[in-house]
Amino acid sequence: MAKTILGIDFGSTNTSIYKRHNGIVLKEPSLLALTEQLGELIIVEFGLNAKKMLGKTNEDIEFISPIKNGLIENENLAQSLLAKFLNKVLLPNEKFDIVFSVPCGISEEDILKFRNLGLKLGASKVNLVPSVLVALIGANINIDKASGYLSLNLGGGTIDMAICSLNQIIKGYSLYFGGNKIDEAIKLYVNQFLDMQISSLTAEKIKNEVGSLFLNDLTNIEFSGVDVNTKNPKTEVVGAENLKDTLEFYFQKVYMAIKVLINSATPDIVSDISLNGIVVTGGVANLSGLENYLTKCLNLPVIISENAENAVVLGLGKIIADEKYLNKIINLS
Repeated sequence: MAKTILGIDFGSTNTSIYKRHNGIVLKEPSLLALTEQLGELIIVEFGLNAKKMLGKTNEDIEFISPIKNGLIENENLAQSLLAKFLNKVLLPNEKFDIVFSVPCGISEEDILKFRNLGLKLGASKVNLVPSVLVALIGANINIDKASGYLSLNLGGGTIDMAICSLNQIIKGYSLYFGGNKIDEAIKLYVNQFLDMQISSLTAEKIKNEVGSLFLNDLTNIEFSGVDVNTKNPKTEVVGAENLKDTLEFYFQKVYMAIKVLINSATPDIVSDISLNGIVVTGGVANLSGLENYLTKCLNLPVIISENAENAVVLGLGKIIADEKYLNKIINLS
C-alpha cells in the first residue's frame, strides 16, 4: 500500500489539505472558538463551524487563529486545531508524512515550529516547501526549465513574492499583511465615514463583492451593521469608488516591493519575466482590477492563475504525487 502523504497549506485564514491519491480533502477556516473553564481553554468549535459562530456568541467565547502572517503564533492551539482537521482526513492508525507550505525566507525558529508540529501530530516525516514556489506549480507553470518567473501569492495573512527558475527561488521575500488586513481597513473605513460597526465577515463580503482597483467602478453593495452612536441596527450602501483609496494603500506597497525585486534581478531574468509575466495566485488574486493595476504600474504582463485561491494546495498535490520531484524541490528549497 502506498504511503500516505499530506500536503498542508496551514494559512492565517484557511487550512487546505491535499491527500495523495485523494485530492483536496479539506478546506476550512484556520479558526478556533474557545471558552475558559477552571482556568483552562476549552475548544467549543473549530474550522467552518467556528466561523459560522463569529459575531453570534456571548463574550465568553473567544475566536483565535493560531497562525498569524503565515507563521505559527500559538503552538499548542495550532496542534489542537490541526489534530482536529487530521481526524477528518485520516483513518485510525493511518501512518503519514506531511509537506507544509510556508512563507518565503522564514527563520530557523519558525521552521522548527512547523517540523515539531508535524512530528507531535504523528507524522513519520515532515518537510517544508515555499508557498510561492508551489503556487507556480499549482498554476501549471513548468519551473523545471531555465526560465525566470515572478510568482506573487496573495494570501490572507501574508503576501509572498519570488523570482523562480529551475525548481528553486532565486530571490524572494514576504510582506506580512494580506487579505485580512484589507478586511480590517474596510471595517475602519465604515466606522470612520459611515458611523457603523460591522463584523469581519461583512467586511470580507464587501471586499469580495465591490473591492476594485478600476477607476470609476460603479459597483455598490448594501450591508447592515450597528450605528456607533445609537447602537441601533443600520443599513448603508458603499461603492467600489469609496474603497479604492483603501485598497490602493496596500497594493502600492505590493507593486513597490515587486519593483525592488525585479530591480535586483539580472538582465537575463528580467528579460524572461517580461515574456513570462507575473503569475498571481492566492485568495486575493481575483480582486477586480488587480491585473490591470499591476500591468500599468509595472509595465509587465500579469497572469491571474485559474483557480488562484487553491494554487498552493494544488501545487502541493503535484509534488507529493511524485516523490522524486518532491525530493528535488525539498533539496533545492
